[in-house]
Amino acid sequence: MAASNTLWIRAGVVSCILAGVGQFATDYWFIRHYPGYNWLAESVSRLGQVGSPVMQEVAVWGVVFAVLMILFGFGFYQAYSREGVWARLATGMIVLYGLGEGVGSGLFPVDPISGLKAPSTFLHDLFSMMGDAGLMLLPLVLLKVFPRKAHPVFPRLSWFTIISGLSLASLFTLTKMFPQESGILYYRGLWQRLYILIYHLYLVAVAFKMLPRQTT
Repeated sequence: MAASNTLWIRAGVVSCILAGVGQFATDYWFIRHYPGYNWLAESVSRLGQVGSPVMQEVAVWGVVFAVLMILFGFGFYQAYSREGVWARLATGMIVLYGLGEGVGSGLFPVDPISGLKAPSTFLHDLFSMMGDAGLMLLPLVLLKVFPRKAHPVFPRLSWFTIISGLSLASLFTLTKMFPQESGILYYRGLWQRLYILIYHLYLVAVAFKMLPRQTT
């Protein structure tokens, strides 16, 4: 493999790890600097909404996150593009997640007063849904890239991510549809952060699978 490809693969691996660590490190920092914010019950989006004391910092991190995920996607492409259309589609899912959750959600804050009437809220929700779709479809696509015969363990991780991730994401969605002051549907922020954690651990696992491709 060409030296330039090896460099891009390594950059992709490092970018994925930095994006995952940064996602939760910045979340912790934002929470610490947002008085009264309840991370168990409030969504991540509220950290960057209009009027938030950390709105600008959330926007900056969103752009950085998008750049890191795009680098990860490009590294994945360099490693697996020869595997065919499914690998190229997986690259698109990674980039879509980075753009949706990074640039889109970061630069278009939710307006809690105007709601969906505000263009920024509409665009925030649109980009967020696109990003989530990319993230949640990725394990399904990678089942084609890493078939069971050649990769006996990885499909199990993919199915674990699909089942547990979608279950927690569904719980998060239900908390928005049926908000409660107590009970399981009270913990909107917790369910959201748990499903983000599961998917990011999966992304890191994908990144480490890229390393042997440096020599092929």
